[in-house]
Amino acid sequence: MKKLLFFVLFASLSFSAIRPAEAAISYGDLVKGSDATIYYVTSDLHRVAFLDEASYRTWYTDFSAVRSVSDADLAKLPFVGIAPFRPGIRPIKGASDSRVYGVDRNGALRWLSTEAVARMIFGDDWSGKVAVVPDATLASYGRGADVTGPNQYWWKVERDASPNLQEVNLRRLASAPIVAQPKPTPAATLASAAAPTRIIILPTVINDNGGGAKEGDVDYLIGGALVMPQDGINVLPGTHTIYHGELPGYEISAWSGDCTPDGVVTVPANETRACFITFNDIPDAIYGAKSNRPPTLTVIAQVRNTHGGQLTDRDIKLFIGSMQVASGQASTIAADDYTLFRVVPPGYTATVWGRDCTAQGTIALRNGDEKTCLITFND
Repeated sequence: MKKLLFFVLFASLSFSAIRPAEAAISYGDLVKGSDATIYYVTSDLHRVAFLDEASYRTWYTDFSAVRSVSDADLAKLPFVGIAPFRPGIRPIKGASDSRVYGVDRNGALRWLSTEAVARMIFGDDWSGKVAVVPDATLASYGRGADVTGPNQYWWKVERDASPNLQEVNLRRLASAPIVAQPKPTPAATLASAAAPTRIIILPTVINDNGGGAKEGDVDYLIGGALVMPQDGINVLPGTHTIYHGELPGYEISAWSGDCTPDGVVTVPANETRACFITFNDIPDAIYGAKSNRPPTLTVIAQVRNTHGGQLTDRDIKLFIGSMQVASGQASTIAADDYTLFRVVPPGYTATVWGRDCTAQGTIALRNGDEKTCLITFND
């Protein structure tokens, strides 16, 4: 829940420290629209987003410089990426990556190859300084040489060489590998002159209660097409709705960024829009995180005796796979795919399965699920 503090700050207390817009947006401004996301404005009037308070705090000590602007003005600033941690300030790692990295002045990750190396650079309390970032965010950084000993990376040198985000972003572009391209034809030149119309989905998974999910564990759909987080998708200009799948055991935020809370985003031609969503693992007293708790399935037999029948739900034989269960009682079982079966008593007919089951009685259960399947018997 700690990372959610970044968003809570903008939903309550920190609004008093955020200045309303009183001048045109310019290079170096910190701006936000109607939701919580803060953006840095680059010299070419584009915007990069801070994903959380941890990355923001490596650049700024408070929120006093943040300006509130209209969503319409914010949309005029093309979205170009994620604001990196300030180089040298603290080591970082991915949610599922055990390696710890320092960030250099080019915005590239430098693997700290041993604990001794990490301690030499960031001190004896280096492990307490490590920031955990989503795997998709870690993948957006470049890669530099591994740090295996002294005089290869020093936090203060990298920090002082990175006075602001603009410097880091320019060096990231300059240090990107140049890929040889064939000489374009006149037609290809005209076709490539216009920037694509794109939507980028930027999820954050918070596992501060011991959950193990990653950003890629959730499916995202735009217009029926499956979209990988952070990769983006080219779309036609206009209004689109983003849909996301379930992540059992996690609390799911509303959409933010360029999306409305229910995932609707309007993209002008040749521009990019970015939408954010957060999945936070729900605490569990026994398993640490609800997402670690085995799933439960309750099978309910509903008996209707409209023609003089005498049976009750306890008379109906119900099965989860080969395991017989009692109607209305929750069963804790392993996460897996199951098929439910029933025995239809003489003189009764049965409907198809319903609630969380398919009509055929199949169901997929994952850790953290609490699901129910219902079937009705009529005399």
